[in-house]
Amino acid sequence: MDKNLIPLATLGISCLIGCAGEPIIGDWELSSVDIEDYNFNGLTYSNSVDGYDDYCGDSSYTVSMTVEASISVDENLLAEMETEGVLSYAYETEYCGSGSESETYSYDYSGEVTANEDGTYDIELEDDEDDLDLECTVNDAGDELECEDDGLEMTFSKKG
Repeated sequence: MDKNLIPLATLGISCLIGCAGEPIIGDWELSSVDIEDYNFNGLTYSNSVDGYDDYCGDSSYTVSMTVEASISVDENLLAEMETEGVLSYAYETEYCGSGSESETYSYDYSGEVTANEDGTYDIELEDDEDDLDLECTVNDAGDELECEDDGLEMTFSKKG
């Protein structure tokens, strides 16, 4: 065996272990969200209220919101985040009929990731109107990214 092949084999093994860089690099998909003052079940929030009004009689109102998001972090620690939220409203009344409406909101953010010495990450994202300053950690298995920002907590699962 050629003695020059041994260092190449060693380099190949060490790259499998450490060349991937930071564990945050890759594609992440939102798996759960918790927004202060809202009771989300996974990615969905729903609230119903029943009541009575003199004009419309018995009535029922339901508001629901479903969110989706993904974050991609490249090897230069540049990040992109796509979010989509669907807000729905439905009502049903005894005398005034029923109806529903739904609206979809989409936002695309971009920014940078800072790797901190304590193993956490700061992801600073912005779009045309808003900015997010996420404080994140990757779990020991490397398959979950937990982030928070001002009452917003998100858990992402690693894709693929």
